[in-house]
Amino acid sequence: MDLNQALFRLKKRTKIDETTGCWLYTGSLGGDGYGHINLGNYKIRVHRLSAHIYLKLNLNDRTQMALHKLNCPNRNCWNPDHIYIGDYIDNIRDAKILGRTGRGQAKTNKLKTHCLNGHLLSGDNLYIPTDGRRRCRACRIDSSRESNQKRTKFKKQKFNPTSKQQQEKNNESNHQL
Repeated sequence: MDLNQALFRLKKRTKIDETTGCWLYTGSLGGDGYGHINLGNYKIRVHRLSAHIYLKLNLNDRTQMALHKLNCPNRNCWNPDHIYIGDYIDNIRDAKILGRTGRGQAKTNKLKTHCLNGHLLSGDNLYIPTDGRRRCRACRIDSSRESNQKRTKFKKQKFNPTSKQQQEKNNESNHQL
């Protein structure tokens, strides 16, 4: 299929949003919200095809990406004024700015406002270690305190000679009965 036919098919399945200026593709959408179209044996995202037609994106260069500008709210938009050619780093930067980083557990935890014990996860009570997880400072302090108490109790039992002697006497007295 040539580009003129592809452009005709795109325009046939497009609705223009007057408020945003987006050219919204109304054809097939993926689960992620991006529009895609079949060109021969290939499935291609419509914003990538638009970048190829209008911005001269090289479709064979997988390091080049067609990215939506930050002011474009629609993933199925293929308006060339709302798209730019970037790379992987640009894509990650944009995702961070838009709050779209993280998947699954990381994204879920990012939305939590309180820990399991009901403490607020913000301000001075929010602790973020080097691995990027969000932790409750109050729960962390409580956990450290409990751990130290257990450790101290274990050390006293293990290294207290009087308690060891006392245990030996108790064992001897039990054997005499």
